[in-house]
Amino acid sequence: NPQIPIREDIAITSCKGYYDSIYGKIQVEWNVSGNTLSYKITIPPNAKATVTLPGEDRREEENLKAGTYQFHVEIR
Repeated sequence: NPQIPIREDIAITSCKGYYDSIYGKIQVEWNVSGNTLSYKITIPPNAKATVTLPGEDRREEENLKAGTYQFHVEIR
């Protein structure tokens, strides 16, 4: 599975990109609005990915199947 690490100590306020995998395009975009860091991740059909989300005391991993996902994380 591709690993998609997510960090909250970011100086950039928005970004998007993609990777052309053998299954299709894996897309990731994020932006900061106030104290909220928002992510949109698209996994192509027949693919899986592991996303690591920042947390208060630990990081949380999400195993994703094909589809589009949105995550919102509070930042300091």
